[in-house]
Amino acid sequence: MEQLTLDVGIKEYNINGTAVLRFNPADPNLYARYIASIDKIDAVEKEMQKKAQAIDENSPTFVKESCNLMAEADAKVKEVLSETFGNGNDFDKIFDGVNVMAVAINGERVIANFMNLVGPLLESGVTSFVDKQVEEKKLNRQQRRAMAK
Repeated sequence: MEQLTLDVGIKEYNINGTAVLRFNPADPNLYARYIASIDKIDAVEKEMQKKAQAIDENSPTFVKESCNLMAEADAKVKEVLSETFGNGNDFDKIFDGVNVMAVAINGERVIANFMNLVGPLLESGVTSFVDKQVEEKKLNRQQRRAMAK
C-alpha cells in the first residue's frame, strides 16, 4: 500500500519538557472552537463554585468533598480541551498531572495560564491565514484584470 503524507499545518509545542501539544495555529476552525471553549470552561468553573458553596465547611468530609469537586471540574475542562485541540493531545500529560483548576504560582488558575499561552498563537495564526486569503484574492483580481486587457 502506498502512503500519502498530507500537510495539515500541525505544529508541535513542547510543554515544560514533559509533553507535546499538537495543533494547527492557523486553523480557523480551531480558533472558533478555542473561543467557544472559553465559555465552556467558565461554565465549568461557575458550576464548581456553586457546588462548593453547598459543601458544609464544618463537615469532617469538607476537604474530601472539595477535592472530589475539583477533580470533577478538572476532568470536564480537560474534556473541553480535547474537543478543542483534538483527542491526540494528552492533557493529563500536558499539565503533568496538575489539576487545571489549581492556582499557579502567579495566582492564576492553571487553565487561565494555559489559555493565555495558546490564545496569542491562535490569534497570530488565524491572522496570517486571513492575510494570506486577502493577498490571494488581490492576486486573482490582478490576474483577471490583466487577462481582460
